[in-house]
Amino acid sequence: NFNSSGTANSAFGYRALYLTSTGGSNTGVGYEALYTNGGGGSNTAVGYAALFTNSASDYNTAIGTESLNLATGARNTGIGYRAGSQITTGANNVVIGSNTGSSIASLNNHILISDGSGTERIRIDSSGNVGIGTTGASKNLSFAGLTNQSVGMERSTSNGGGNLTINAAGAQAGSIDKAGGNLYLSSGVSTGGGQSTIFFQTPAFWGSPGTSTDSTMQNKMIISSQGIGIGSVDPYYNFEINSGG
Repeated sequence: NFNSSGTANSAFGYRALYLTSTGGSNTGVGYEALYTNGGGGSNTAVGYAALFTNSASDYNTAIGTESLNLATGARNTGIGYRAGSQITTGANNVVIGSNTGSSIASLNNHILISDGSGTERIRIDSSGNVGIGTTGASKNLSFAGLTNQSVGMERSTSNGGGNLTINAAGAQAGSIDKAGGNLYLSSGVSTGGGQSTIFFQTPAFWGSPGTSTDSTMQNKMIISSQGIGIGSVDPYYNFEINSGG
């Protein structure tokens, strides 16, 4: 190879670390792993052509065939077949799974988690927003908006179910006259003559006593743009109660 003054390098495989000249503390395992590395240091590449193009960047970790093979940025981590293989100048990124990372090629501080076929499942962007099924999370936690989504607890595997509590942040302990955070529940934005609704559901009374028959869920309260309905599925007035009589 072309090593002139680099130290503490380890190369295992044909042309691994082949062009390293001054970089140190690199480890290349596999055919042409870290092939172009010149002055980059503290990089680890395991797999065919892993970190192939890296020339001067430091602290990258690539595990998998062609993982991070075009990366020239620093502190990237790619784990999986071709993981992050389309990242170029981007830095401080993590790609897990068979995802090329083409959408963050020149971006920094992203985390992508994909499955073995390359379908992205979870993304955490540089602002810390988490997207599930979406690449454009605008909230702290966002889901794809094309299909219905649900969040909830699974049924208990041992008798009764557990409680679920949602609360906003409280004021700092010991502080004086500081308000706690508000809790907002919002339905989706509508356009034109459309409207969206908030439903509150509970079991319809109970199942058959002494049996394991499931009770059914029913709407107990509805909040829509028309009004609030208790026992009413389509409130006409601002506040409407239907006792079922």
